[in-house]
This record gives sequence, structure tokens and C-alpha cells, in this order.
Amino acid sequence: MWVWPTSDTDSRRSTAPRAVQMVRRPSLVSALVVNALIFGGLWMLYSAVRTVTADSWGLALHNADRVVAFQEKLGLPSEAVFQ
Repeated sequence: MWVWPTSDTDSRRSTAPRAVQMVRRPSLVSALVVNALIFGGLWMLYSAVRTVTADSWGLALHNADRVVAFQEKLGLPSEAVFQ
């Protein structure tokens, strides 16, 4: 909503319109519904990814071994040093 100067003194100060910000907070019910929908969507995405990757435990271990071998080849310290 734009507000124009109404008196001569206002118009001499500034000719640009002033923006009036009206902040409207969402109700508790709508905030809870939005949060529940976001949480539900993220949970469904998580479940779908878990279902797709459920049989890849062996591949994950193989990749972990490759990462450790690469770290050793570069001469990087192991994580045990930092722990």
C-alpha cells in the first residue's frame, strides 16, 4: 500500500511515495499445518532414498576402503589423530 503526502509540508519534504509495511503473522494453525507438510515431505523423501539405497552396504564399505587408501597414498593423517 502506498501513501502519498497529504499536506503542503509533507510534499515539500519528499515527493517520493512512502511504503507502508503491514506485517501479518500467520495463525498458529496455519503455521503448524505448513510445518507438518514440510516435515512429512522431507520424511517421504528420506524414506524413498533409504529404500533405493538399502542394498548398497557392500558398495559403501568398498568406497570407504578406497577413500582410506587414497588418504594414505597422499600421506594425509588418519582421523584417529584428530579424535
